[in-house]
Amino acid sequence: MKKFFHVTLLLVLFCALPAFAQTGRVVDVVSGSGIPGATVSASVLCQLEPPPQPPRTVVLGNAQTDANGQFNLTIRIDPRCPIQFLSYSVSKQGYIFDSAQGPTLFRGTNRPFNSASAASFLGSDISSEMIVAGFGQDLATSTESASTTDLPTTLAGRSVVLEDFQGNEKTARLFFVSTSQINYLTPAGLAEGPYVVKIVADNHVIRAGFDSIRKVTPGVFAANSNGEGVAAAVAVRVKPDGSQQFESIVSLDTSQNKYVAAPIDLGSDTDRVVLVLFGTGWRNQSSLSAFSVKIGGTNAQVQFAGKQPMLPGLDQLNALIPRSLIGSGEVDVELIVDGISANKVKIAIR
Repeated sequence: MKKFFHVTLLLVLFCALPAFAQTGRVVDVVSGSGIPGATVSASVLCQLEPPPQPPRTVVLGNAQTDANGQFNLTIRIDPRCPIQFLSYSVSKQGYIFDSAQGPTLFRGTNRPFNSASAASFLGSDISSEMIVAGFGQDLATSTESASTTDLPTTLAGRSVVLEDFQGNEKTARLFFVSTSQINYLTPAGLAEGPYVVKIVADNHVIRAGFDSIRKVTPGVFAANSNGEGVAAAVAVRVKPDGSQQFESIVSLDTSQNKYVAAPIDLGSDTDRVVLVLFGTGWRNQSSLSAFSVKIGGTNAQVQFAGKQPMLPGLDQLNALIPRSLIGSGEVDVELIVDGISANKVKIAIR
């Protein structure tokens, strides 16, 4: 009896909590129609117990969308949780949703297009003027590549349009289009924060994805085009008289049919050997103090970081290889920009 009374009292208290209503709609960004049967929730992150216990997410209300994608959400304010941290979310099996929208409008799709750095293939955040690889199903009916560095905005009848959270839309320039992959150059001028990327064919959106635009999202190219293993890089030997000699740091292992590290000889004490890395996603940070490079766990002096003019979106970084690494063999190269880690690649040092 006591337990029953306790539960009843909690229910009465909950029903008596202050409440307000939120109405809105959940729509499919591809078709433009409402998404029925989606769950819309309002929640707050609050400290229910004293530290060191972590804050908890408390759901203050949820609702289901009707046949037109509309919802009526009643939010009951929990006095233990400050409502200034109120957040909304929407979910439905098989769908992804745009976190930038809400509380009155959410957009989703069950025909996703997933973007990542074309260098690292890690994460899904992007930055301006970055080379991006996007993946999905039935993206095009043919394969086509750009024939010049003056990249087109349409290939194989497909275009890529990015929309930032402020509603600004820009069309990307394209490197490559196939049935399952589209490589594109992120347009400049989009606001940092959540964005929507749309694949357009015959003026209709056929695929869509959601993520964030950041100032920098560093990725380093690998020789085997998979974001790992030996770096797609070169070594530059600088002699005492200032003359420079470019040297390959990779070799093709025919037995494995892949590139492996060719050991770098750091030479005499009077030589300086610079590792030249290529990547994408770091050109928007101009201060060298924001770049950190470790080779074999040892800090390497960054001498240059910025645009590489050979290819749109391609970035370059020059780092002096410490002579203390002589004889180290194969080592990791770690790049961090503004506290954001790139994918690790490898070189070998004789």
